[in-house]
Amino acid sequence: MCNSTDNQFELESQLHEQYAINNNANVGSFVTFLVALLALFGFFGYTYVFSSNEFSLNGKLIKDGIMTLDVFLLFSIIVIGMLFFLSLISLHLGYSSRSNQIIIDRIRDRYFEKNKKIIFGSSYSPKGKTWSSFIQDYFNIFYWLFFSGQILMIIFSSLKIFHNINFEYELNRFWLIFTLILFLIQMSSIYLSLYCRSWYFVKYSSAFEKGIAEKMINESCCIARCIYKHKFSKNHKK
Repeated sequence: MCNSTDNQFELESQLHEQYAINNNANVGSFVTFLVALLALFGFFGYTYVFSSNEFSLNGKLIKDGIMTLDVFLLFSIIVIGMLFFLSLISLHLGYSSRSNQIIIDRIRDRYFEKNKKIIFGSSYSPKGKTWSSFIQDYFNIFYWLFFSGQILMIIFSSLKIFHNINFEYELNRFWLIFTLILFLIQMSSIYLSLYCRSWYFVKYSSAFEKGIAEKMINESCCIARCIYKHKFSKNHKK
């Protein structure tokens, strides 16, 4: 009996220590994400203000300190790409944190069967999360901030083009194709962000029994259902 109590006390100490380590790491990630977000918005805002309404001619990309429209579009692609990359990082970190929580929850089920809810509370359970909330804590908030940032970049880029573009010079067809290609790249980042989130959600759901997982998948988005059907359902445990 004494040995069991000592083991439980040691496990509680280890869980508390691990929680403190994870919390300190999360604080560092929060500051990094916030600085990156502000820097990217500031960078995009600068290029938005100090760019003209014309594409470059004869290779002149900057004239009198003002960038041409194609330079602005390339910068917008860079910013959107960085926002997409940051959203992937937030997904990965949030999913890893959630996976660790699932493992810890199983340990609690084994060693704290009687008083688990009294000690830890129901809010610490990793089960039953939806497609929009399965990423843990503020990693989920930053994912949606980065995702919203991509949408804002596309909106402002489109406004910049359709309200200010000047077609009264040569190479209209070339620049039109160039603009459409960049727009497709921008839109693909939106789809890839949703696809990656759905892929992580399917991985999260697959950690539970097949019946529970399928119910969670069916209540999520169509992308997650397709991923589960083609990649996870055959290998998922019964």
